[in-house]
Amino acid sequence: MTDAISQKVAVFVEPTPNPNSLKFIIGRQILESGSYDFDTADAAAESALARPLFEIAGVAGVFLGANFVAIRKSPDAVWSDIEDRTVQVIEDIVSTGVPVVTAPAEAAPEQAGDMSPAEATIRKILDTEVRPAVASDGGDVVFRNYDDASGVLTLQLVGACSGCPSSTFTLKMGIERRLKEDVPELTEVVSMA
Repeated sequence: MTDAISQKVAVFVEPTPNPNSLKFIIGRQILESGSYDFDTADAAAESALARPLFEIAGVAGVFLGANFVAIRKSPDAVWSDIEDRTVQVIEDIVSTGVPVVTAPAEAAPEQAGDMSPAEATIRKILDTEVRPAVASDGGDVVFRNYDDASGVLTLQLVGACSGCPSSTFTLKMGIERRLKEDVPELTEVVSMA
């Protein structure tokens, strides 16, 4: 058996709450940590996986998670023209064993000593509860800012969550409600565009 055959990966397709996104689950981990959201082919220049996915007609966005890829299609594209080719590209690239991204991940979050107790609790809940739940739908939640004075938390929804019809519901009724249970000083969760 050759190395290429022994490294072949399985890719399974799963719908997301966003009708313009599909989640392609990969049979192995492709990122050690973090996630990457590419909204243009130019932005994907340093990704051996995202770059060729943008060459597929109708692909409008590529999100890389630990063991999945979420594809956003343009509104006028149809999944039957995209899905099979996407699976093939993912299988081909991941099976080679090359790193899927060569660009550095976002800067690490501030150290616990640099943030208020409210922010530390928010980050912990986001990392242990919210982000894994959102990843199951092909997306991620990125912490952008917490203002201790006003109690306003700014998050960015990426991947399949970006532009999803139910993203406002997720943000307000899911994330905000959960965070307010443990952080009563939190007044509002808003989304960064």
